Amino acid sequence: MFSIYKELWKIVRSNIRIVHICLFSISSIIGLYIVFLACSSFSLFKSIQQVEDDLFAKDFLIISKKISTFTTLRNSPATFSQSEIETLKKQEFFNSVDAFMSSQFSVTLFSDSKLIPKFYTDFFFEAVPDKYVYNTTESWHWHEGMASVPVILPYNFLALYNFGYAPTRGLPQLSESVFRSIPLKIRIYNDTQSAQFAIKIIGFSKKINTVLVPQNFLQWANTEFAPNAKNQPSRLIIDCPNLADARIAQFFAQKNLQIDESSLANSKLTLYLTIALTLVGGIGIIITLLALWLLVFNFQLIIERNKERIRNLYLLGFSRKNIQKPYLLIIYTLCPLLSIVAFFASHITYIKIIEIVETITTIEVPMFWFSLICAIICTIVIIAINVFVLRKSILKAIY
Repeated sequence: MFSIYKELWKIVRSNIRIVHICLFSISSIIGLYIVFLACSSFSLFKSIQQVEDDLFAKDFLIISKKISTFTTLRNSPATFSQSEIETLKKQEFFNSVDAFMSSQFSVTLFSDSKLIPKFYTDFFFEAVPDKYVYNTTESWHWHEGMASVPVILPYNFLALYNFGYAPTRGLPQLSESVFRSIPLKIRIYNDTQSAQFAIKIIGFSKKINTVLVPQNFLQWANTEFAPNAKNQPSRLIIDCPNLADARIAQFFAQKNLQIDESSLANSKLTLYLTIALTLVGGIGIIITLLALWLLVFNFQLIIERNKERIRNLYLLGFSRKNIQKPYLLIIYTLCPLLSIVAFFASHITYIKIIEIVETITTIEVPMFWFSLICAIICTIVIIAINVFVLRKSILKAIY
């Protein structure tokens, strides 16, 4: 038995080309490295997205009317009528259309703490339906009688404070986490009455460039402090099933409407990065498949050259399973080894990418399980293809 296996190994060693194996190994490592890195980058990209998407739903647009010189001279507000809103709701490329609600009363923001210097500024609020806000749990909740109001601030508000307001007033510059912990208060009032609330900053937004409060709070405040005022929305928020639909841009151009670019920023970034990662991953898959073809072709060539020997071994009573063993041993050893090398190389690169990303933004680093699962799946697929082709080639050689 040992002599027969020795003969089989002799066949394999005498015909296998080391150059082919090296080319396969290098190509496989490069291809798998690209595939694994693309998978890791995709999970990292999703984690970066999650920082913003924790607050808001994904696919929506914010639109307003274009303000021209003629509009300014006429002193006519660029607001939407109910009939215009109904026209928008009838469009099949929109799921829903809702109006921004704005505060119709006076608002003052001020600090009331001995820990920081006091400041005082006029303020405003807007609100959108809760369905556009992901964080609709207890943190985004208000009912009449509560002493605090949850608020979502725009990111540029913090920048304006740190680099515009604070230096000129002798106030300290603040990080996002510190700013959230500052005890700030608001005073809402009209000519006859007023009320005071603490504010609870639950997040900063790049998608909606305004100061948001829960809709039920703003409805209550408008009813109490501006009962006769009418809410004439100047901006609309639209839920879209497909932001890339060409009909949307055409429709807005016809109606002379403009889209708030901040609401499209994440969608554009998502589209561009998805395309880039898909292309990079596709290139990695192509390189891996070419390397796989090289190994398969090499095995087929060995089997074809030794067809007579393999047939004679089979006629001597050795099963196909025994004849396949030397080839399978190479496949079962080489393929996992190459995958491990490619995975660790991609993981080292992934760690470096995370270090760079963390200098730009604060994220929760995703676990490497996603890329590890991809590596295991790729390895199994490569082994399965090689084993299938090998068995088929030996079967053809025997018969």
